[in-house]
Amino acid sequence: MHQIPPFEFTEFEKRYRFSKRREVEIIDLTDISLPAEVSITLESYLQTVSSLPAKSPKELEAELCQRISEIFLKLFRVRLNPSKEILIVPGVRTALVNLMTSFLNLGDLCLILDPSPPYHRSAVMLSQGKPESLPVFERNDYLLNCESINAGLSKKAKMMVLCYPHNPTGAIADASFYREAVDYALLQNIILINDSFFLCPPEGRRVPTLLQCRRAKKVAVELYSFEYLFGLSGWEVGFVVGNREIIAGLRETLLWASPRLPAIFYHVALSAVSDYEEFQSRLTSHLDRNRNLMTEDLTEMGWEVRRSHEVPFLWVKPPFVVKKDPAGKSSVRFSRMLLRRSGVRVLPGIVFGENGEGFVRISITPPEEKLTEALKRIREHSHLWQKRYRPRRKGLKEKDGE
Repeated sequence: MHQIPPFEFTEFEKRYRFSKRREVEIIDLTDISLPAEVSITLESYLQTVSSLPAKSPKELEAELCQRISEIFLKLFRVRLNPSKEILIVPGVRTALVNLMTSFLNLGDLCLILDPSPPYHRSAVMLSQGKPESLPVFERNDYLLNCESINAGLSKKAKMMVLCYPHNPTGAIADASFYREAVDYALLQNIILINDSFFLCPPEGRRVPTLLQCRRAKKVAVELYSFEYLFGLSGWEVGFVVGNREIIAGLRETLLWASPRLPAIFYHVALSAVSDYEEFQSRLTSHLDRNRNLMTEDLTEMGWEVRRSHEVPFLWVKPPFVVKKDPAGKSSVRFSRMLLRRSGVRVLPGIVFGENGEGFVRISITPPEEKLTEALKRIREHSHLWQKRYRPRRKGLKEKDGE
């Protein structure tokens, strides 16, 4: 446990709790949970039914996997065997840790992206593997160039973890990129995992996926969340689709490492999956409205906004954050100051890796009135960031205040 790197956001979390103790109304733009008016919760489901069908959890799980396979065929044009190529898991993070526990031995090399979610690195280290970061850059649209991977790393690697749509930038991988990744994994004989936790397919638009590649099932699996794909809020439950052998190994590990999900979950999940088209319409409308609001106002204030229609957040570069900071943490200092001065909480890019420095990630799932208030506060205090982060003239001693 001591080998797992500390969370870079610890000090900022302390300041967040301090602000709450001061009874400051905090607008939390790090929280990407879906609002109740968009999602389906256990409470809202129970209000619509008078009784539940008398089925065992095993029967309900089989029915749910069958419905997921039908939706994947319709939504992504991917055929899946419900019993062998789909597995319901108690959380994407839990599934990732158990996948690595199942297939990584002590010291095995796992390739991860930089930037990427911090739990990717932690999952590798929890399984006693060795994480190796592969930088992805804005100039390449945050897409990994497999040909640029060091030959020595390729020979030693046993697993590679992608996260497209890219968390935290929202970059979308196309079919040609996925083909290149699958070809690389087959050539190097490594397991390929794509963490699609935040995928929110917009209504009426087809999103490329890894499993659409002809040979992807030979080497790859994808991880999805019920919350963002089907609107099932309040349950940190997901599912894994793809290679049969990988899913069989994960299933065996979960039998010993994780309790079985209750029957009530499957009832709620089946209801959410049955109404996924209606959910897609509600979510697309909600995110489009908030995305346009945030993009227009932040751009007007001089912020560089990277918008993506497939994820519930924005990847933003404030004009005041200096990327080439000697300490490499100017995004943390800016986020801390933003919270202290205006009560608006954003996620600094350094949390996701060195290549995330200079950016912040902002949620667009809160209600429109909260986002409007957050923008108002940022605009009111923008002169403070500009003063704090303006370039200093040569020869002047740099101050260390906020």
